[in-house]
Amino acid sequence: MKPWFEREQEITEFKEPIVYKGLNISVSKTKVKPPYIANVTSPATGKEVLKAGGDTEQEALDSAKQAIDKREADAPQISAGGKTSVLLNTSSNNELLKDPSMYNNVYAKISKDKNGPTLVIGNEVYGAADLEASGFVGSHDRRTKRNKDSEEALPQIMFNANNKFLSQAGIKMNGRYSLDIAGKYKDENEHTVYPLQFQGSTVHAGDRLRMNRPALTIGATREDIQPWFVKEAEVIKFPEPEKKVLDLPSVASYPDFITGVADLKARRHKGDISQASHDKLYTGLIHRFMRKESFETPWFLREAEPQDIQSLAKQVSNLPTDVSDRIIDRITSALELAQQKDKKGGQQTMFKKTAVALKGTGDSDLQKYYKEVARYMLGNGLTSNEITTIIKEISNDTCVRMEELKKPQNVLSKIIPTSTMSLETKKYYRSLFGASEYGVGPGELLFATHSPSLSKEGKGDLKVIGDDTTREIEVKAKRKKPARFVDRSTFPTGDYMTMANNFIKKYKKAIPMSAAGASFTHIRNGIQNMDPKQVEQVKSDVTAMVSSIFNSKKHTNAIINNLFGSAFDESKLKAYWATACIQRYFNAKEGGMGILFCRLQADDVQTNYAADYKSFASFAKVNEVQTVYLVSSNPSYLFPQTDIALQ
Repeated sequence: MKPWFEREQEITEFKEPIVYKGLNISVSKTKVKPPYIANVTSPATGKEVLKAGGDTEQEALDSAKQAIDKREADAPQISAGGKTSVLLNTSSNNELLKDPSMYNNVYAKISKDKNGPTLVIGNEVYGAADLEASGFVGSHDRRTKRNKDSEEALPQIMFNANNKFLSQAGIKMNGRYSLDIAGKYKDENEHTVYPLQFQGSTVHAGDRLRMNRPALTIGATREDIQPWFVKEAEVIKFPEPEKKVLDLPSVASYPDFITGVADLKARRHKGDISQASHDKLYTGLIHRFMRKESFETPWFLREAEPQDIQSLAKQVSNLPTDVSDRIIDRITSALELAQQKDKKGGQQTMFKKTAVALKGTGDSDLQKYYKEVARYMLGNGLTSNEITTIIKEISNDTCVRMEELKKPQNVLSKIIPTSTMSLETKKYYRSLFGASEYGVGPGELLFATHSPSLSKEGKGDLKVIGDDTTREIEVKAKRKKPARFVDRSTFPTGDYMTMANNFIKKYKKAIPMSAAGASFTHIRNGIQNMDPKQVEQVKSDVTAMVSSIFNSKKHTNAIINNLFGSAFDESKLKAYWATACIQRYFNAKEGGMGILFCRLQADDVQTNYAADYKSFASFAKVNEVQTVYLVSSNPSYLFPQTDIALQ
């Protein structure tokens, strides 16, 4: 008699797959034993993970869940010593990078919530010092130098994590985790949290787990042995398929657009793929080569023979009169460059030509960021004439008008007149204004790369070259979140930190506090249940800390009288505290720094420049203040996120 898996089977598929810990469980009914089979597949890899059986649908489902739990529990734990690389796949770029084709640093850490391990991406409104103090680590681009220089290789984010934290979060050695995009959320500090879903461990060098959605790999050392799940499992052989399963073609495998179109068309006519699959793959093909070609190498030049280029050149002169000059300029430039070679003998492109010209301006910041600026120029459709004009202005140090930048109130179009050349130049400057790189906030990259008089050095502010009255300019550009008026140089003294830590230990049972520390409301609620003597002790301790922060009897008395008085008003107290923080910040920077406030408006970027607190108060006031943690072990939390209203 034939085995059960060779006999003809009648299989009944049940309802939609059940999602459990990021894996899909589908239950089927057969005419053999066990009568119910639960197939577990990974949406991230598209592969089957395991199977489980049962006498009922629910029993098969429960068995599958238990097997998933055991599979994760039995995976090797990561050791608690040293550090491990955390590698994110390119599918994560759309989620984590501002532009998925361009790398920018992010701050990340592995943590856990009540449901399991998480990936936490730091809120960009915090500075590097704040994020590092909270356990975040700056990322790196894991591409080789050669791939970084390539316009086709996508960025690959990685960061190093402390094994102690990985172990505490329950992370598995060599684990592969998908990011639960649908389940992401913001924590109390507005950091983005992605729950991690265990997909498997790759211990053996030949193991493969290709993720087709945002995912990360714990890069611990592999062992050239059989994987744990093969060594320890009781392997049950399931039936082999009766027909060969046809793999869908990969869009990434096609060398060019035309080859991809022809292959997809042939597969559809043969019946290898459905019309729906064809349409989806065709869309992916368009996106791939549209991204690859972008502004550098148009398809009509890359796939054309020399005689075709000559023919196309003749056709340009016969285009209708209403065709955009910008389109004609791009075609003409492409035709000219098609016949040129770069210094290494390779094909000259508009990108290479623009990047080299930017690098040759003499601007120190463009020596580092010339490729990024070239991408923004060409990506916003600037003509060759517009690019040439801007580069000349940068070389002559007239692109950014410093006298306009230092006016109490102005707009970007007056500070950088070339932004008014066309709608495209306006878009170019607006988009570059919002760009940020590692240690470079919004606005800083634009001003640093377009003025030799302004230099971005390290993680600090813009250094003004050749001006003894203003040595530095700090750019505060509001995007989504209000700013904190603090940096590492203006953190409170060590005396405050000692007092704050002692306060938290002393009153952690009597005064309700959050993980961030004690706010005004926490202290007010806490003293309601204390006797007068205890209240006086709390008041004395808080007074000492406030005095340490502001070093001003006026500010200290005003804050303490409101907080411990009968007419407590949290809204007024927060506004006063935020104003005192701003004044403190200006006093610390007095004599060497100006602050440039920037707001991205509908039609322009509005700017306000303040060299001291008096000039700041002439055009701005505190509008909205986030939670103030006057007692905290994190010094940045003393200085609340503050929204400034311009008057």
